[in-house]
Amino acid sequence: MKVDVVLLTKNSLMPCLKHCVQSIYRNIPINRLIVVDGGSTDGTIDFLRQFSNVIIVDDSKGNRATSRQIGIKMVETEWFLFIDSDIILSNNWFNEAWKYVDDDVGAVQGLDKPIGDRSVLDFGEAMDKLRTQLHKPLKKRPSIIRGFTGDTLIRTSAIKDIKIPKFLHFYEDQYIRKFVENKGFKWIITQNPFCYHFKTIEEMIKDAFPSGFYGCRMGYISVRKSLVALLTIVPKVIYAFMLKRNPSLLMSQVKFQTLYTLGVLKAWASGSATFSHRWGT
Repeated sequence: MKVDVVLLTKNSLMPCLKHCVQSIYRNIPINRLIVVDGGSTDGTIDFLRQFSNVIIVDDSKGNRATSRQIGIKMVETEWFLFIDSDIILSNNWFNEAWKYVDDDVGAVQGLDKPIGDRSVLDFGEAMDKLRTQLHKPLKKRPSIIRGFTGDTLIRTSAIKDIKIPKFLHFYEDQYIRKFVENKGFKWIITQNPFCYHFKTIEEMIKDAFPSGFYGCRMGYISVRKSLVALLTIVPKVIYAFMLKRNPSLLMSQVKFQTLYTLGVLKAWASGSATFSHRWGT
């Protein structure tokens, strides 16, 4: 069995496009690599043209929502893989994912393991330890984990008729998850396979406000939960600092959570937090 792979790019040569693509060809029984590019100027396209079975589509006037829609439309195989350009797949990714496939499964989402920015890693590890101490392990509650299409195997028939709202540059992956689930399929989130996901605190801070806005608009995050997160961020970062002794995580995490909450409040105040009832339409 072979599957199409849909890869979203935009000036993706750094930090890890080479390793990303190599992990695809090493781990996936690939039919075609469908690259939807947002207007790269850094050599991304020239690099990708070196590989076999590559189709490159220009979406320089679009965003993540339109790029994913284009990729879905071009898929020809029964199953396909969504992967982002800052992702490296774990060894034997496809074979491990296929173990979860059944008649009622619409997607298999690999676990996201952040790498790269030390402040991001240290804070995440500290929060994992805190959740364990509080007996609230996040990884054992997949229903509250955001849908992620950075490394997700999807049943094509469960998603072919989707119409992703064009404004969704953020949380389009959560929209896809809810659409698949509303079709009656399961969205499986695994511990294995997994992917390594390059993250930097600068990128997270840059995306914090719109992420909060669209997270609220999608019904994924409430005003109450975002305010609780903001009120508890200071003791959390103090705990993380005491554990990791990394001063860079202090202000960066506070700034991120503040901007994220402002985005949520903006969606609520503008009356935009009314979209979640339209899942699957």
